[in-house]
Amino acid sequence: MALKSMLKSKTLAKILGGMGVAVAVPLVLNAVYPQASPNVTKAVAGVSSYLLGGIETVIGTAIPMFLGPMMASRQQVQSGAGLTQGGTL
Repeated sequence: MALKSMLKSKTLAKILGGMGVAVAVPLVLNAVYPQASPNVTKAVAGVSSYLLGGIETVIGTAIPMFLGPMMASRQQVQSGAGLTQGGTL
């Protein structure tokens, strides 16, 4: 019963909505204005998320902004020539 009430929480919905904003806004901004710097993109995502849902949505937007680079820096693949970033199959 507690899980059901937690999933219907407006705060959780706003945080998850903010994560969607963090993904959608940079895609749209880079399609419209490809020369936008990463700082401008983050600022536009933050402002648009605040206008969309308030501080909870800003928190949801900040989570992927900060975790994305942290997770990407940990993904090092061992290759024959040493360590390389990323990698494809």
